[in-house]
Amino acid sequence: MLLKEIEIVNFRGFSKKTKINLDSKLVIIQGPNGHGKTSLAEAIEWLFFGMTKRRISGEKNSMMEYKGSFGNVHSAEEIIEVSAEVQFPDGSIKELKRRGCSKDEESLQTFIDGTQADFSKLGNMDDSFYPVIAQHALQDFINCKPKDRRDEISKALGLEEITLFKTTLDNARRLYCDPLGLDTGYV
Repeated sequence: MLLKEIEIVNFRGFSKKTKINLDSKLVIIQGPNGHGKTSLAEAIEWLFFGMTKRRISGEKNSMMEYKGSFGNVHSAEEIIEVSAEVQFPDGSIKELKRRGCSKDEESLQTFIDGTQADFSKLGNMDDSFYPVIAQHALQDFINCKPKDRRDEISKALGLEEITLFKTTLDNARRLYCDPLGLDTGYV
C-alpha cells in the first residue's frame, strides 16, 4: 500500500487545509521542532486507525491528557478531517477519509471513494501496520533477544508461515536425524 497524497484539515498542528504530495519512491520529512512532523505522522495513524499509539498509551495512563487532542487548538472549527489517495498492490487507487468532531470521538466517520465504509474491508489493519514506530518501541526492539527481534522482522515482512515451517523442519531434523547420526544437509 502506497500513500500518494494526504490532505489534512484542522488536525493538531494543521489549522488550514494542507495537501502533501507523497508520490515518490522516497519521502523525507524534516524540520525543526514544532513544524508538524509528529502531527503528520499522527494524522496518518488517525486516518487508518482512528487513534494513535501515543493516544492508546494515554488511555492506559491518563485519559484526560489526550482528550480532544486531535483537533487544532488555535482553530474554532471542531471538525477534523484527514484523507489520502492510496495505491494498493493490485494497482487500484482509492481515496480514504476519516472525519469527525475533535471533541466527540463517537462522531468519527470513514469513507472509501466518497462512500461511508469501514476500513477493515481493506485488510491489513493489525498492529504491525502502524506507520509510526515510537522511540521506546524502537529501543525495546534493539534491546530484545535476537530470537524475538528475528520474529518481529519476520512478522513485519509477512514471513511468519515460512519461519514456522523452518522451525518445524529443524525440530523434526533434531528429533529424527540426530539420534541416527544422519547428515541433515539433505533432509
